[in-house]
Amino acid sequence: MKKDICKDKKVLIIIADDNETFRDAVSFECEMWGCRTVAASNGKEGLESFMKFRNVDLIVSDVRMPEWDGGRFLVELRKISGVQPPFIFMSGFADITIFDALDAGADAFIEKPLDLEFFHNLGCKLLTPISQRWNEEPDEKPVVEIKASFEKFEGDKRFQLGRGGFFVSREMIPSFEQLRANQTVGIDFAFKEGSIRKLQGLGTTAWIRQDRHNELLVGCGIFFEYLDPCCNSHVVDYIKQSHATKTIPKGEEL
Repeated sequence: MKKDICKDKKVLIIIADDNETFRDAVSFECEMWGCRTVAASNGKEGLESFMKFRNVDLIVSDVRMPEWDGGRFLVELRKISGVQPPFIFMSGFADITIFDALDAGADAFIEKPLDLEFFHNLGCKLLTPISQRWNEEPDEKPVVEIKASFEKFEGDKRFQLGRGGFFVSREMIPSFEQLRANQTVGIDFAFKEGSIRKLQGLGTTAWIRQDRHNELLVGCGIFFEYLDPCCNSHVVDYIKQSHATKTIPKGEEL
């Protein structure tokens, strides 16, 4: 596992949830990491806390809350602060799809009750600067390899890059039927034109869409976990310069 940068008393995390017992439990867990926490009972209080402290490093928010739900909290936050701080949705209900959440700018979506080890590792990952986040190759080996060639890097609906991963359409994945959620996959993409010509590394499947829905293409969203040195700095620089707000695009028809 990467260096546990959660062991830093300066790290400040906002926990927004209308269930006081659950909120206190999440706050306690984050404090066990060595972090400071601020509690909020809804999205409006969460945004007020962000405006008060400003030096917030991470936000963890329920989706279903009174007055302002998590969705509005995220929208209003991003208007003010851009893509920082990282924002984790947590929910025990199907109030929002994971692909809508990541497309709206959330950095992750986790289900209640929380898997504490996964939650801790996710927190450490999101607290790592993007310039370092994908440098270390994980121990997990890919279950499926995705290899594809594209005409161009920008403007191809079959590949849509976000600031934390990408959407790739089903037609580019011969092994699509083998994919499962939360699965480690190998990535080997080549682009004939554009600012990025190679994309190699490892990822994790965030979601899989088996059927076309309205203007959404069939395919999957994949988080970056590791980027090969041949492309790491190029991809990171591109993401920074593009000011992308979507963590993983949901695969809309362009």
